[in-house]
Amino acid sequence: MNNLTSNLAHLPFDLMRTITDEDTDMLQNLFESIKESVFQNKITASVEWGIPEPTSPRQAILSTFTLKVGSEDLLNYAEAIGFVHKCKEKEAIPLLRVLADKGHRDSQTLLIQILQKINNDLWQTLAKNYNSNVSRIINVSPASISVIEDSAVIRVHPTLLGQRNARAPRYVMKYVIQHECLHRYLSTTRKDPHPEHFLMHENIIPKRADAIKWLKANNFATIDDEL
Repeated sequence: MNNLTSNLAHLPFDLMRTITDEDTDMLQNLFESIKESVFQNKITASVEWGIPEPTSPRQAILSTFTLKVGSEDLLNYAEAIGFVHKCKEKEAIPLLRVLADKGHRDSQTLLIQILQKINNDLWQTLAKNYNSNVSRIINVSPASISVIEDSAVIRVHPTLLGQRNARAPRYVMKYVIQHECLHRYLSTTRKDPHPEHFLMHENIIPKRADAIKWLKANNFATIDDEL
């Protein structure tokens, strides 16, 4: 058993094994259904399982270091998130520090927030080094949409496929996908991802309240965190 495989036993989800052809087909079918029924095929984008990008204004600076699928860095990040979910933030610190020093923006943000929470003054030095200014522990984003040269990709977090105690209900998956499609449909920006007209449309997504309740209960970030 190599290091990557042995690390999987400690993760709250399995990034290497979880995603099957059935999972990919399910995601694609949901996306195509929403694109047709809600947006009348007026958006162009693709969908995939993957680690979402940060989308809030304070995280708008692009990471200088990305986590590649199957890499030890990605597994270490996943393990760190697992520690945070279990309220074992101190155990996440050494994993996040390595990734943060490499330039991974989410790791920088989360590391600083953890240090603030435990009253470790090191956060001030790191915040200056990383050019970060954060004030609370972040949860995991369920999805994001990235647009590069007018090519849009929606990435849905693989934890929605099922942590060891939960799998996202279908209405949660539909809400998450429709939320990201709405960004594309309304051409929102990273600087202002949730303007008033976005909120008006987002607020009427079917079973929105139930979906947000489930996401919060399972340690995912939601739009309500910003409101």
